[in-house]
Amino acid sequence: MQLAALPPFVYVKTTERDPRVAPLAVKLSDGSNGSDGLIYVIEDSPAQSLKDLKGTRFCFTDVSSTTGYLLPRLALREAGIDPDRDLIAHLSGSHEKRAARPDGRRL
Repeated sequence: MQLAALPPFVYVKTTERDPRVAPLAVKLSDGSNGSDGLIYVIEDSPAQSLKDLKGTRFCFTDVSSTTGYLLPRLALREAGIDPDRDLIAHLSGSHEKRAARPDGRRL
């Protein structure tokens, strides 16, 4: 393969396997090459902060997603929540699927 567009985490994993892989260009969004994300709760949720999510069901996208897995896990850890012990974790498989609720309504 000569050219690929890779999300951040996949790029890191790819360069671990083949250090010859090098970026040709980096996508900028609003002048930044960083990533950010949002953690949503349903409108009537009692959760007002990340600490309030302890013991709840939490939906991540995919273990290879920077914004749907790695960054939320980091934010939860910084809030004192161990994602492996303190949450009932679920993987949706994609960002689009993560926005769907079990009752079929969207967040």
